[in-house]
Amino acid sequence: MFREIAPFAQSRESIRGHSIQRISELLVGRRRRGWERAVNGLKRVATGQVGGNGSTGVRDYAPTARSVYTPSPTLAPKEWSSFLSGFLNRLLSVMLLLVGLPMGVAIAAAVLVVSGRPIVHKGWRLGRDRKRFVMYKFRTLRIGAGQVIGNRLLRRDDELTIPVIGWFLRDTRLDELPQLINILKGDMKFVGPRPVRPEVYEEQCRTIPGYDCRFAVKPGLIGYSQVFTPHNTPKRIRALLDARMMSRRLRPLSDLVLIIYTMLVVGMATFRRSARFVKRRMIRRYREKRRLTRVHPGRATAIVRLDGSDVRFFAPIVDIHDKSFVMVCGEPLDPLPTRFELVTWIGRNGHLRRVSAQCRGNVTQVRPNGTGYGYVVDFEPSTELGGYIVHQHFLKRSLAGAAT
Repeated sequence: MFREIAPFAQSRESIRGHSIQRISELLVGRRRRGWERAVNGLKRVATGQVGGNGSTGVRDYAPTARSVYTPSPTLAPKEWSSFLSGFLNRLLSVMLLLVGLPMGVAIAAAVLVVSGRPIVHKGWRLGRDRKRFVMYKFRTLRIGAGQVIGNRLLRRDDELTIPVIGWFLRDTRLDELPQLINILKGDMKFVGPRPVRPEVYEEQCRTIPGYDCRFAVKPGLIGYSQVFTPHNTPKRIRALLDARMMSRRLRPLSDLVLIIYTMLVVGMATFRRSARFVKRRMIRRYREKRRLTRVHPGRATAIVRLDGSDVRFFAPIVDIHDKSFVMVCGEPLDPLPTRFELVTWIGRNGHLRRVSAQCRGNVTQVRPNGTGYGYVVDFEPSTELGGYIVHQHFLKRSLAGAAT
């Protein structure tokens, strides 16, 4: 099941309707049967050409031109018995509420000490058939942060999270624990597409092809795109991944495997970040002054193209964060470059695969050293897909990536 969620390959295309086939190929690969049907279905959804008598897996719940969802029994994705699903989801939520009660009390106490009340944030979300419900989560943002963020996604340099534990709870997804109550109430289930804020849906998601298929099922505490993609992944990419996974015939065993896998990666990510916190603040008594966390990529390289020339230089990347990276080159660069291709290699099925992102940037510092020159580059990905690749494969911001 997890092999279908393949990492992105090299691509210079933007996230547009005309690149649906390329993005789909990058998401799910070509190894499974039914791939051609899925791609053709996504292309018809993107262009509005829904018709014919063949089944594509996404065709049956394609949106209209205005992406207006109309409930119908024939539109629902392949889902196992609703009665059995509801019973098992409620039973498991009660068990996890009891097991996770000590951790929930500890998190609540930490939020209260660090930032005061309220401890739990209550926000409106869209559920099945686009019905609104109140979703619960531990508060990780400062009071009034919602008015600042509006309908956009939170960025790491916003400085709107509560001190010390804000990003820790968000990165490990421990702030989502109160949503077990939503499952118990029947508003959500364990596995499904993540619920969306009404204002985000209206401003960003309504026109995304195939996005409304998620409203044929209950939203989930655990979503495929939530586990395998970073927080700020473009909605179009997450919609394609969720649509692909919902088109499969879902069984209780598949859901259980994903639940166990998510619990394992959450535990590993929590342990790693807790150890890092203790090492920096308790043992070394070191307070991290940088707003953005640096990552030391193992096999990352910057391919540098000098302006007005076809000459290319290959410079290893020493460290990187959201806004800048440091590369080392054996000789001085003149003129200073403004175009970069960030390249790394990822392992899959015993093979290394090349992924890259085109970026624009400016060199802000040059540091001579014994082996060459270190260049500090402020950069920005050229496309949304490039931004996804940077956060997924270089910064490892997905939940699954954070645990590795």
